[in-house]
Amino acid sequence: MKSNVALAALAAVILTSSAAYAQHFGNGAGPRGMHGGWAANPKIQSDRKAIENDLAQLREDVAAADAAAIAADQSKIMADFTQLQADRTALHAAIAANAAVQSAEAMLRADHVQLERDRLQLQTDRITRNASAVHADEAAVNADETKLRADQKALGAAIEAIAI
Repeated sequence: MKSNVALAALAAVILTSSAAYAQHFGNGAGPRGMHGGWAANPKIQSDRKAIENDLAQLREDVAAADAAAIAADQSKIMADFTQLQADRTALHAAIAANAAVQSAEAMLRADHVQLERDRLQLQTDRITRNASAVHADEAAVNADETKLRADQKALGAAIEAIAI
């Protein structure tokens, strides 16, 4: 009875930590700065997929109350997490040295500044009830957003092209 209670408590801790991990790292929401394209890198995608598979296996083994398999699953998850971190470090170094990525990031920073500038102008013209300027401002904001999306795709493609 005590071992079942301990196993259930262990399973709860594992599943809670697994869910927190998947929420933070599994969906690409981890800390990246301007490197929104990290998720596009094939090696990073492979690492994340391995961890997702490990977590699924862990859930199955917890449901089956297989203590030996649970321990093996935990080791596999940590090994795959260590690989993901190593690959992200390597990718970060490659990004820092890649002229195409640096250029794309500079373009994105400029896009963000322009978009914020145009949004501020739109707000100012709305407050002053300058209807003709509001229409022009809205068009500028839409154009800025379109350019930003295109430049984000270019950054993602540049990062995806980096071999690590």
